Amino acid sequence: MITSLRQLVTKSAGVSSHFHVQPHSKYSESLSLKQELTERHLLHQVTDETVLDLLQTGGQTVYMGIDPTGNSLHSGHLKPLSYLAHIIRYGNKGVLLLGGATARIGDPSGRDSERSVLPEETIKHNSTDIEQSLRSITHSLGISDRVIFVNNEDWYNPLSILDFFSQVGSAMRLSLMLGKNSVKRRMLLPNGLNFQEFSYQAFQAYDFLQLYQRYGCTVQLGGADQWGNITAGCDLVRKKTGHSVFGLTTGLLVDSKGNKLGKSMGGHPDTVLWLSSSKTAPYTLYQSFLRLDDVTCIELVKQLLPISLTEVSLIERDHIANPSVRVAQKQLASDVIRMVHGNDELRKAELATRIAFEDPSHMNEMGEESISELIHSLPYIILSLQEQIGVLWVDLLVRIGLASTQENALSIISKTLKINGTRINNPNEVFKPHQHLLRGDISIVKIAIIVLPSQEEEKSTKDLEYDSKCETTVLKGPSKPSSASTLTKRGKGREKKLKK
Repeated sequence: MITSLRQLVTKSAGVSSHFHVQPHSKYSESLSLKQELTERHLLHQVTDETVLDLLQTGGQTVYMGIDPTGNSLHSGHLKPLSYLAHIIRYGNKGVLLLGGATARIGDPSGRDSERSVLPEETIKHNSTDIEQSLRSITHSLGISDRVIFVNNEDWYNPLSILDFFSQVGSAMRLSLMLGKNSVKRRMLLPNGLNFQEFSYQAFQAYDFLQLYQRYGCTVQLGGADQWGNITAGCDLVRKKTGHSVFGLTTGLLVDSKGNKLGKSMGGHPDTVLWLSSSKTAPYTLYQSFLRLDDVTCIELVKQLLPISLTEVSLIERDHIANPSVRVAQKQLASDVIRMVHGNDELRKAELATRIAFEDPSHMNEMGEESISELIHSLPYIILSLQEQIGVLWVDLLVRIGLASTQENALSIISKTLKINGTRINNPNEVFKPHQHLLRGDISIVKIAIIVLPSQEEEKSTKDLEYDSKCETTVLKGPSKPSSASTLTKRGKGREKKLKK
């Protein structure tokens, strides 16, 4: 009997099983840093291109800031972190600044409304969680011993408001502050911009000054939406010290159509793909990258993975030679999960994918602990199986929320329903425990969401393994006999009651 996930999971075809990271080592001696960043489409804005020559030589200290306004990073953070890793490999150092103080103010960049004020304890908790995630990612990227972590509470907590304004106020011109895009955009909206948010750029500028004086930081790196704050910091440091510092930005993480990916890869514009396993299951994150279109996927392989451009070219070549194998998607999904969550969570995500989409019969070979791990990797529903005996699958699909109406359920059954990997196309089929349950009182239900032919060409069941409109759900009986009159659907950190 297979008792662990490690025993069952094998390396996917065409996917490397580990990173090829050489700490502090450039991937190519023939490419300059500018060429490396340009070919990876990481380089976006730069205050002065001479900074690229300085970074090419090495010996600079670069900082990237993150305000802990939430308790998790999201997938959009991976791009600037990858950018930072490439810079560090050219002999530079990094500072990851946690904005424990600036999180209380709220950055207006890219927002249409002001942020809610967070309690101090919440910010401290968020800072701890985000730092832990950053430490894991920098370790995976091979740069952990070249990065230090700093919190801007170190200089703001002992600083009075009068001291702050005496150091910053006279050096920042109101005309320049009002000219920032983030400010102008908000000023045009009905609710405008409050003074607290307006002053945010002064605080981020002061961060740059403090990091320059304390740690010798000469470069700030951020997303494109941070350009105004970054240039404000460069101006403040120059005015206060007489020395030049620099800013770099990278574009947002987007798909081939220009849609933002960092907070909308989960299939719905309001869905955020968090890097914390408690908010987005590793399996969900894995599937989201696995379902990307070819053009987007190749682009993200270049931007996010700690591999050489030569390796990127090989992945692209293999993918083009046999697109149906989805070499690029598998490499990207595997390496992102390994980078963020580690090898154990990757094994679980790969196993859940194989059981959900390929061969559910593996479930019968697994021990109870492995089954429990698998269930928590997939969306699942707990229900009283005894009460479902003899119930038509047409009704059961509606009851568990996989079909909106009986008509919708009939359409699903006629075209796409699979129970434990077996097609069910009889509308009169009923739930039978001896036929529809695997080991552990589990039934794996797989459907494709039906769309009108005029909207999208219908897909055959063989095309559903990686289709974004495919949904797999686990039905599981309770661990103890239950007479519950409701079904509990769980997945992606949410619960809701579904009436019978």
